[in-house]
Amino acid sequence: MALFVFLCIIAFSLYLVVLAKRGVATDDIHEILVAKRGFGAFLIFFITVGEIYGIGTLIGVPGAVYAKGSSYLVWFIGYILLAYPFGYFLNPRIWRLGKIANSATIGDFFQWRFESKGLALIVTVVSILFLLPWAQMQFAGLSIIIRYLGVEINNTFAVVVASIVAFLYVGLAGVRGSAYVAILKDSLMVLAIIIGGVVAAINMPGGLEGIFREAFEKFPTYLTVETEPLSKNVNFLISTIVFQSLGLYMFPFIFQYIFAAGSERVVRHNACIMPLYMCMYVFLTAAAFYCLVTVPGLKNPDDAYMGMIVKNVPGWVVGVCAAGGALTCMLVLADISLSVGGIVSRNVISLIKPDARPESAVVWARSFIAIFLTVSVLLMLYFPHLLLGLINVTYFGVTQFLPGVIAIVFWKQANKWGIGAGLVAGIASVFLFNMVKIVPFGLNKGMFALLVNVVVMVAITYMTSTDKKSVEKWNLTVNP
Repeated sequence: MALFVFLCIIAFSLYLVVLAKRGVATDDIHEILVAKRGFGAFLIFFITVGEIYGIGTLIGVPGAVYAKGSSYLVWFIGYILLAYPFGYFLNPRIWRLGKIANSATIGDFFQWRFESKGLALIVTVVSILFLLPWAQMQFAGLSIIIRYLGVEINNTFAVVVASIVAFLYVGLAGVRGSAYVAILKDSLMVLAIIIGGVVAAINMPGGLEGIFREAFEKFPTYLTVETEPLSKNVNFLISTIVFQSLGLYMFPFIFQYIFAAGSERVVRHNACIMPLYMCMYVFLTAAAFYCLVTVPGLKNPDDAYMGMIVKNVPGWVVGVCAAGGALTCMLVLADISLSVGGIVSRNVISLIKPDARPESAVVWARSFIAIFLTVSVLLMLYFPHLLLGLINVTYFGVTQFLPGVIAIVFWKQANKWGIGAGLVAGIASVFLFNMVKIVPFGLNKGMFALLVNVVVMVAITYMTSTDKKSVEKWNLTVNP
C-alpha cells in the first residue's frame, strides 16, 4: 500500500507540471527561468520554502538531534531566523536591479553592471562546482526514503528515475512546473512532520512532557547546548550561525526565485511570512526525541524519522510521508539543474556564440539541465563519497557571492576587478582551510574565507579604476 500511494502522488506531481505548462510560451528563456517576473506572493512563498526547508529538514534535523542533541537544533533554527531580516532588506534591492538588468540568473546579475562576461564566467564555474555536492545530498536523502517503502528497489534504478522526474519538472514548464510541484511537496512535507510529532506525543505516556522528561533522564546533555562539536567554543557557534544566515539567499536558484517575483513588495512580504514555517519544528523536535528514547543506538541516525513513521502508522500514511520526502529531493534537484542550465545557457554560451538566436537559449538550457542531472547521477553511482564529503563546503562556497552582491547593490565605486579577485580569493581560502583544518580565532572556516574575500575585494577595488558606465548603472538602481 505504501508503494502504491507513493507512486500515485509522484504521478500527480507530473500532472501538475502538465497543468503548469498550459498556455505558457515555453520557448522563451525568461519564461522558463523566471516566469517573466510574474509570480505573486503565494507562489513565491511555496517555491522559496521548497528550497530552504528540504530533505535536511525532514530527515537531517531529526537525525542530527538524535545523534548530537539540542545544539544542532539551536544552530539550524538560529541561522534561518537570522537570515529572514537580512533578506527582508537585501532581496528587494536584488529584485530591483534584476528587473532593470533583465536578469534571469545570478550570472546576469554580476555581468550587467560591469558588462563583464569574464566575471559571469567565474560565477558560473563557482555555481556548478558547489551545487554538485548539493545535488548529491538529494540523492542520498532519497535513498533513505526509498528503503522504507516496503519493497526492494535497486538504488541505481531509483536514482535514474528520480533524475528523469526532476528533468520533467523543469524541462517541460521551467520554474512554473517547479512552483506547482512545490505546493504539493510542502503540503505533504508539513503533513508528514505533523504526523511524526503527533504520533510521538500519542505513543509516549505523558505526551510531549513525557518525551522530554524521559529524554532528560536518559540523555541529560542532549537537552543542553554544550554538546560537541557545535559548542566547542562560542566563536565557532556564533560565526557558524551568522555565516550561514548570510549565505542562505546566495544560492543561485534563490536568485531566480527573487527575479521571478512580480514586485519588490512580494519579495519583502515573503520574508515576513516565511518565519511562520518554523512552527513545524515543535513536531520535528518531538519526533526526534521520541526516537531517541524509544529506539536508542541506531547505526544511522538519519533513519530516525522514517523508522519511527514505519513502525507507528498504516502503510498508506507511510506512502504519503515518503512521497513528501521524495518530492523534496526531486524538486530541489530539479531547481538546482534549472539554475545550472540557465547560467550556462545565458552566461557561457553567449561567450561562445554571441550571435545565437534568442530561441536557442531554451534548447541550450534544457540540454544542460539534462547534462547536469546525468553527471550528478554518474557521480552518485561511481564516486558517492567524493562529493558527499564536500557537502559542508557547499555553504562555504556559495556564500562567497555575498561581498560581490553587496558591492553591486550598494557600493558605487565597486568594479569587476575587485569583485572577481575577492571571489577567487574567498574560494581559494575555502579549500585551503578545509585542507589544513586550522582556522584563526576558532571561527567557522567559511566565515574566515568570507573575511578574506572582503579584504581582497576592497583592496583591489581601491587599487584599480571604476568604469563610469558601472557608476551610471548603479545610479539607475538607486533612482529607478
